[in-house]
Amino acid sequence: MWVVATVEGICGLVAFWIIADHVDYWRRGYRVRWLTGNEYVYEERRADGSVQSLRLSREILADGYPAPCEVSIPSEARWEQQAPQWAQQRRAEIVERIAQLFGADIGGRVQFKDPT
Repeated sequence: MWVVATVEGICGLVAFWIIADHVDYWRRGYRVRWLTGNEYVYEERRADGSVQSLRLSREILADGYPAPCEVSIPSEARWEQQAPQWAQQRRAEIVERIAQLFGADIGGRVQFKDPT
């Protein structure tokens, strides 16, 4: 009985985390989603339900919660040439959202660097 209760409890927590993530995405209209390794994608939901995305990479710099990290996205000087059309003129807004989603709003250290 304890094994069944433990398994059901773990499954319930996983389901809650998945559902909570989707609810946050639909409420906010944007999210950062892990792809593989250090690769992530920033996604925004458009009014018609389609999704716009911007790939980025994240390197964890040390242990901790939230983990301090360095995010690679185009610099201000290169943003207009490299960012997708929908993201043009919106770098500050997108950088702020990415930092918040990686924990800057709860005391995490998020640095941004230009990929070379």
